Amino acid sequence: LRGLELIVLEAREKWPAVRLAIHHRIGRMAIGEASVAIAAASPHRADAFAASRYAIERIKQIVPIWKHEYFEGGDVWIEGATADPDNTDAREGALRIACA
Repeated sequence: LRGLELIVLEAREKWPAVRLAIHHRIGRMAIGEASVAIAAASPHRADAFAASRYAIERIKQIVPIWKHEYFEGGDVWIEGATADPDNTDAREGALRIACA
């Protein structure tokens, strides 16, 4: 949750008029089910889309989400992101993707 809150704060710095909410589901999900929901409200549609894209890129970079994947013949744990949230190169990379 702290990682998601940090991402909301980062997005607010870049897009102050955007109101952003992020939710990540936990528990078992079927293949194809959404695990992340991002809601953005803004006077300008482009800013809402950019803030949402930034959020998902940062989730992939800094939020430690682990997945337990099951398949025929076994299962495996996949470790989530463990990047340093203060890594400015990673943050700039997320901004480049969001503002492309």
